[in-house]
Amino acid sequence: MNITRTARYQNGKMVYDPPFTPEELERDKLRFSTIVESRRAPGARWTDRAYMEGESLNHGLGDHPPFLAEQIISQAKQAGVVIAGKVYKGGLADDRGPADPRAWVSSSGEALQVCRDRNLNITGGVEYQGHAVDPEPDVPLADDIVESLTRDYFEKDPSLKRKPKQAMREMIIEKHGAPARGKVKRKSV
Repeated sequence: MNITRTARYQNGKMVYDPPFTPEELERDKLRFSTIVESRRAPGARWTDRAYMEGESLNHGLGDHPPFLAEQIISQAKQAGVVIAGKVYKGGLADDRGPADPRAWVSSSGEALQVCRDRNLNITGGVEYQGHAVDPEPDVPLADDIVESLTRDYFEKDPSLKRKPKQAMREMIIEKHGAPARGKVKRKSV
């Protein structure tokens, strides 16, 4: 609960309306003493400064071995990615890795937008929780592949031609198709 207070000087002292409770004053003294002891002001979340802090050295690759940092930068440049003023965030990259231009960001807002667009989870200086996605339906095996494999089986063993088409199709899908999710693929005997 946020309370709006007004402050004014009265008889040389700052007076707040409504006044602070003793618990609030104690809490604030503890917070301030922590700041003084650590010699560091509290970091503000959701700011570019907090998100990019310490990342400016070598495009955020300062912790990487030099040969790896050079390789990442080289891949990005070869792919035409403009990396000036940006840092590489591998967790945002798609299968192209450093060649993905959206994995090179210059602000927390850019990183948040990539997470929203790609439905990624991110925690830390930027917070975003992606939404659940239903799995794509299983596609047992494309019809042209089933037909090609059926011909191959018939060439190897002409006696299979007597087998019903549907049974032959099921046998090929069972043997060569991807197993259905949640089902255990039967072992062939």
